[in-house]
Amino acid sequence: MDNKAKKLLSMYKPEKIYENFGDVIRKLTIKGMKGTNCAITFDFPITAISGFNGAGKSTIAQIALSAYNSPSEEKRKYLKDFFIKTLLDKSPYLEDASIDIDYAAKYEPSKLKQLSLFGDADEGETLRRVHMHYSTDRWAGYRHQPQRQVYYYGMSYFIPYQELNSNLLRDSNANVVSSAIFDSKIVERVSEILSIEYEGLKNNSISNDKREEKVISAKSISADYSENHMGCGEGRLLKLVYALENAPNKSLFVIEEPETALHQLAQHKLSQYFLDVCLRKKHQIIFTTHSTELLSSLPVEARKYIERQKDFTAVVDNATIALLNNRLSGGYYKGLTIVTEDKIAERCLKEIIRRFKPELLGHCDIIGLDIGFTQVRDYVKWSRECNFSVCGVLDENSKKSLAQYILAFPENVPPEKAILKDEVVIAFFKTEYDYDITKLKGDHHSFFSDISKELSEPLDYIVSMSIKKYVKSKNQDYYSEIINTLSAWTAELK
Repeated sequence: MDNKAKKLLSMYKPEKIYENFGDVIRKLTIKGMKGTNCAITFDFPITAISGFNGAGKSTIAQIALSAYNSPSEEKRKYLKDFFIKTLLDKSPYLEDASIDIDYAAKYEPSKLKQLSLFGDADEGETLRRVHMHYSTDRWAGYRHQPQRQVYYYGMSYFIPYQELNSNLLRDSNANVVSSAIFDSKIVERVSEILSIEYEGLKNNSISNDKREEKVISAKSISADYSENHMGCGEGRLLKLVYALENAPNKSLFVIEEPETALHQLAQHKLSQYFLDVCLRKKHQIIFTTHSTELLSSLPVEARKYIERQKDFTAVVDNATIALLNNRLSGGYYKGLTIVTEDKIAERCLKEIIRRFKPELLGHCDIIGLDIGFTQVRDYVKWSRECNFSVCGVLDENSKKSLAQYILAFPENVPPEKAILKDEVVIAFFKTEYDYDITKLKGDHHSFFSDISKELSEPLDYIVSMSIKKYVKSKNQDYYSEIINTLSAWTAELK
């Protein structure tokens, strides 16, 4: 798990949430809103809601937007702004529709259950609940909501400038009234996400005395240009990052499909940026998505998968990438998903396949779940019962069960111990650093981190070199069961 994600999780413990993030939304219990009936928790500063079109992702996101009063003169968001009665939409919600919003509240050790305004929050939590219900043609409960700055970035918040049919930039009477230069840190961040080397960015106010528009301009190593010559993905990302960086700390951002018009690497880097900005500015971010690339850097606590049933909306917490790939493709994802107990095991398995059967890498997805062997077994069992192509590779050989699609490494100890007790690996650290790794003590999960700190080398380098040296020291026969079995299971899918 990413170090920033770990830190955010530690800051999001029930007794610490309010202190770090204020009165964020912790749970929504929704009844009768556009066919959505569910209870969904928000277990991380970032919550990514995934599911089929029409599952209710936007319904949940828009309800979250209506959960706060505005701390400024800016107009707040109301449910009526999103759930509108029209000629063709006479009943966007039921007559007895209701919403319970649980907010984080100040931790009081002597009072683990706080009374809310309209009912009790869940036992053992530090929550404050506001109950909203539809009554006499209006929604009741708004005045009891806390204050927070709220930002909504729906699908239409950025339309490419050329598609706006605006002539302001071509108007001879128009002038640049002012230009706000992007902070150098923001320039660095958007450059990293988009893989574009920006030298500078500006947010320009353009006016012809009749109207005014905000138009971004960019200076890169190859050209100077404005939004008029930007694609949708570039312009959308620039405005989103600008807003996240300039919003007051502890704001709520609700974003519809932030992956729109971004290439895969940019999607992955955007999710890493979300972790960074939440750590620095203590925002709560809720977004809808269909992109597993965007979800890949987020911990499972940030991922929700929803599915509309006949009378309710099912919410799957802690959704893995394997589950999302299979669910979002409706089972048509034909690759073999291989789950391991943790990230070290994932990297070991990838190196084994890369060295001895590299063609397999194009037909499988290997994911370290950071769970125990019993949970891996249960996950594989459940997935295969749902006709998903999933198998597991456990740390210890004695726990394998090929009949249940459970493989294991050849050793009977965790990979960290096997690798760092290997003579070739021991010799490498002794020769290269004059460092004796046989003296390592304590929890084996921290061995690589201990070496990294002791030698002042990047953790990723220590892990990578250790695994490569270890796997290279073995021959193909040593891993024949893993290679042959995975090859056979992959062939079953063709």
